[in-house]
Amino acid sequence: MSASDPISEKVRWALMRRLIEVLGEEEAETLMESLPPVVWHQIATKGDLTDLEERLKAEFVLQNGEFALQLARMTRTMVITFISVSVAMLGVMVAIVHTAPA
Repeated sequence: MSASDPISEKVRWALMRRLIEVLGEEEAETLMESLPPVVWHQIATKGDLTDLEERLKAEFVLQNGEFALQLARMTRTMVITFISVSVAMLGVMVAIVHTAPA
């Protein structure tokens, strides 16, 4: 069994019984409780968490930048539309004034 293989329950209990013989029950329990129930390479380190945090921050910045760009485009479209409608309405009002009887 390599260090990267998970320990079976049978092996854990055999180890526990031997530790009780050698160390005593309380010390054996303390030692066994300090061992992870998973394979060591599956445990996240502080470095792993820091790397993940940096990747998430970078992704958020990219998404935030894309959001700002889309918002700017929508705002520009709305302003151009508002100006166009205003000019059209002004033209209609001028036409009404010029065609109205005196």
